[in-house]
Amino acid sequence: MIHRTIEQLVENDFGKGKIITIMGARQVGKTTLFDAVAKDMDGVLRLNCDNYDDRADLEGKTSTELRQLVGSHKVMIIDEAQRVRNIGLTPKMLADLHLDCQILVTGSSSFALANEINEPATGRTNLN
Repeated sequence: MIHRTIEQLVENDFGKGKIITIMGARQVGKTTLFDAVAKDMDGVLRLNCDNYDDRADLEGKTSTELRQLVGSHKVMIIDEAQRVRNIGLTPKMLADLHLDCQILVTGSSSFALANEINEPATGRTNLN
């Protein structure tokens, strides 16, 4: 993997109680970066929202359902988040649960995703 400046930013923000979000074009290494950061960790839940089943795990869920989904995982990677309807609400709800789990989110650089994540999750995310 090519080491990028942003890798150090992600590692610095890791475990500080905020959701770490990386947005950008496809195939630039967002998922690879998160996989590298979490590679030696146990309890990683990976959801690829290109997959319908993974999207369904996140869409329209209550905080109780999200708590059950995270369970005892220490890291949750939500990849291709722009595929999830109303994705902005999901990270907000996860952050408000104050779980012992680092949430990592990747997604398209489209303005729609940026607005959906930024508005509801203000103060709960670190956007990179």
